[in-house]
Amino acid sequence: MKHFKNILICTHPEFTDVEIVDRAAKIAKGSGAAVKVMHVIADYPEDMNSWWNVRNPKELHEKILRERQNFVEGIVERVKAAGVTNIESALRWSKEGQEFLVVVREVLKHEHDLVVITSRRKNRLAKLVLECPSLDLFRHCPCALWVTQSQHKLTKSFKRVAATLRSEGNQVTCTGLNAKVLETAASVAESEGSELHIVHALPVYGGHGLENNRLHPDLVAHLEKVRHELKVSANARLDNESLKLTDERIHLLAGAPVAVIPDFVSDTGIDLLIMGTVARGGIPGLLVGNTAEKMLDHVECGVLAVKPDDFVSVVTLEENA
Repeated sequence: MKHFKNILICTHPEFTDVEIVDRAAKIAKGSGAAVKVMHVIADYPEDMNSWWNVRNPKELHEKILRERQNFVEGIVERVKAAGVTNIESALRWSKEGQEFLVVVREVLKHEHDLVVITSRRKNRLAKLVLECPSLDLFRHCPCALWVTQSQHKLTKSFKRVAATLRSEGNQVTCTGLNAKVLETAASVAESEGSELHIVHALPVYGGHGLENNRLHPDLVAHLEKVRHELKVSANARLDNESLKLTDERIHLLAGAPVAVIPDFVSDTGIDLLIMGTVARGGIPGLLVGNTAEKMLDHVECGVLAVKPDDFVSVVTLEENA
């Protein structure tokens, strides 16, 4: 099973949900992970001497630092109360719109394997962090990224988590990135005592595969064959007997992922969707328009995006590199 060992929780006083902090702390405690609580200050410049209407830049600078440090310390105490002992905090400054660079460099420098962040879609700062026009965390964070929607009310525990598997050619196998997605989902399900589900969307183009607005019998037979193969290969990777998959927990959908998975999430009551992110266009380290990124706009639950083992971010530790 995939267990996280070095978790980075990115926080902001305006839109951090304490529920996701508690959830991350629970996972950290269960896996013995270290936790760092970090806040990136981007709504104020580090050098305030250029602000002509600020009479005492140093005093304002210190005031902001105190306020943000108090906020971070409050989050740290909450994580400690959950039983996590290996914990530290960090305050970082960033130019507005470049917060994601600070986060990625923190991951690279300290080898974090999970970043947790809350997205409030209508919040300007969250939009800059997660939806920068050219670069964002989804595209450049080299480790797993767990994004929650602030408007999505987390339950006390996850009842259902789903691993979204992609096809390689005409086959869906539990190898490579799919195996990593499944293992990550199983780890979360084990920690939360959740039901584990698998979902795969099979695109049906131009109405092919449909007959009188119903799935063609040949397509139905193909889906059942895929379901059986997935159950065998997935269960072979699951050590925990309570997580073993039944036919009812393997969901094969006909249609484009972004079109059909959101309804599946809503209808099935999925609390967390685990997906793999795959580079397009052969550009190393650049994930453009991938399904996981698009899915965040369409589902109400959290999304945990997992990178391939060979992913290398184009962001470097050196600012001028």
